[in-house]
Parts: sequence; C-alpha cells; structure tokens
Amino acid sequence: MMLGNPSEIMGNEGVVCMIREERLLGAFRELVSIDNPTLRERGVCDHLLRRYAALGIRLQEDGTGAAIGGNAGNLYAFVPGDEALAPVLLSAHTDAVSPACGKHAVFHPDGRITSDGTTVLGADCLSGVAAILEALRSVKESGAKHRPIEVLFDAAEETYCAGIQRYDFDGRTGKALISDDTQMTLF
Repeated sequence: MMLGNPSEIMGNEGVVCMIREERLLGAFRELVSIDNPTLRERGVCDHLLRRYAALGIRLQEDGTGAAIGGNAGNLYAFVPGDEALAPVLLSAHTDAVSPACGKHAVFHPDGRITSDGTTVLGADCLSGVAAILEALRSVKESGAKHRPIEVLFDAAEETYCAGIQRYDFDGRTGKALISDDTQMTLF
C-alpha cells in the first residue's frame, strides 16, 4: 500500500519541500564510496552520525554491533513534528552484499548509475539512506509543518536481518514504516 506523494506522507500537504536532485545524487555518491560489507558498516554509520548532527538531529546507536559480531549498531532518531499527525518511520539498512569495499558509482549520460564492475554498487540500500537524508534536509530547510518522523538505520540486513532482529521497538510511535526494501508496512 502506498500513502501517496511525499507531501502527504510527511503531513505537509500543499507545501513544497524541494528535493535537490544534485544534492541527493552527491549524497548517494559519497555513501557508495564508503566500504560497508555486512558486519563492517562502521564507516557508513559514522558518516550518518556526522551528517545528521549537522542537521541538528541526534542519531542514537544501540549495542547491536557488538552483539552480532559487527562493528556498528542500529541508528535511531526522532524528529519532532505536528503531534496532531501520526508519526512515520523511515528506514533503510547500512550494509551491502560483498564485494562492498572499494565501490565506485558510475554516473552515465543516460541517467543510469552503475558500479564500475569490480564491486557491487550498494544501491540496496544506500539509495534509501540517501533519500531519507535528502528528505529530512528538505523538510528542515522548508520550515514546513510535518508529522513526527522516526528514522531507523539497521545494521547487518544482508545476513537475514540480524541487526533489526535485535532492535528494541518499545516506545516507537510510527504508524507507518517506509523502507527502501519494503514499499510499506502498516503497524
């Protein structure tokens, strides 16, 4: 089930939040350049911690990494919004299947983005990570009213969702999950 256009999803109908394609693609290129094999996604997590801090959003990391033999845990943040609107949870994972070290995104003139052929591209799920970052940047820049937003980046998804299986969902209020890997799950 799809909720509709991004303004409806974020709860700011009638307000234009400008997604900057060039900035989105730049964020994707940066993320792809970071090694992120399953259980070794520390670089992506550190990158996200810095990026979100620059937006005034504090990502919190749980202890999942150590529990599953990895070097990074799940990251979570809550972005306050209009409490009259149901919260939404945006989610993506931080790892990629191997070979996920030394990745390079190739941007083709026809708009395609591929790897250079020596590794995976890592679009699953770095495209989702980049899209969530750009959506939050756009909402913050617009100053528009929006629904409360929960952000969850899970570790070790490529190994049968090892990271998210250990995540403690108590206290999470999102009524809809929007994830790059699953179109929509309603709670």
